[in-house]
Amino acid sequence: MDIVTMIKNLMGIRQVLPHEQVQRLKKLPKEQALKELGTVLYEECVRQASTFVNGELRRGDTPFKGMSAAAFFHEILAVSFWVMDQEAAGGKKLLVKEFHDNYFRSFSMPVTLDERHNELMKKYEKYDDAWNEVTGHFDEFGLQVVHNLYGKGEDIKTRERTFWVIRFADDIVKACKPLKKSWKIIGLAPEKKAKVAQQDRIAGY
Repeated sequence: MDIVTMIKNLMGIRQVLPHEQVQRLKKLPKEQALKELGTVLYEECVRQASTFVNGELRRGDTPFKGMSAAAFFHEILAVSFWVMDQEAAGGKKLLVKEFHDNYFRSFSMPVTLDERHNELMKKYEKYDDAWNEVTGHFDEFGLQVVHNLYGKGEDIKTRERTFWVIRFADDIVKACKPLKKSWKIIGLAPEKKAKVAQQDRIAGY
């Protein structure tokens, strides 16, 4: 099974690439394969984020009522990028360049590309600090996303908003779980670094 079909099957992504292109990807160097796979996963991030945002804003009892659809979507899309890289590529930012390249081409904003990149990287740093992979509790992560959307002031809907953000992130995590083994099969994850990172976690660093 070729690497693109493998990822699509594991993540439930629709077959959007023609058979001829899939066969071509099998023969590509790793860098080019990563680039094109990054595009496939970027499209999945957009689909997941738009489905979540549209679903929430259509619910009559949503705690996100009144939130700008654009602001909501772009924050949740950033969450999708970060979680996808965290889970599929071990948080090594291997997918970030491809995600950002596609993102910046698809959505224009009145700031420079460097400013947009730096803004996203700052978000990822906050996500890194809040994500607790050891305990499996992601309350702080969900709260960080809510703070990005609403500011640090909290109200009676903060907890509910946090819950739905955590649930969304968890759905992405579950979708990415099969990719952890596949990432090594594809040969895109640096094996040595992965082992060092695992040793660091065990040692408590």
